[in-house]
Amino acid sequence: LRHDDNRPAPPVLLAPPTMQPENLTAKEWYRPAMSRDDAEALLANKPPGAFVVRQSSQKDCLALTHVDAARTVGHAIVYVSWKGYALENET
Repeated sequence: LRHDDNRPAPPVLLAPPTMQPENLTAKEWYRPAMSRDDAEALLANKPPGAFVVRQSSQKDCLALTHVDAARTVGHAIVYVSWKGYALENET
């Protein structure tokens, strides 16, 4: 395929990229074995914006535990797929 100006068309992606949590293992905020209770305790006195990502109890999901602007610890489900990541606020 070619564009009107005779340039080659960009390559067609035949297989979707994989988005695997394993790529996160080097990040200090990734704590896959941490429980929800332990994450809440760790973040209890941290400033807004502090967070950890951990394994969720839901299959093929991660959990984001974070401190919001009101200094409240909240939670969100992180859905993982070949398309990327999506958040569902749980708090």
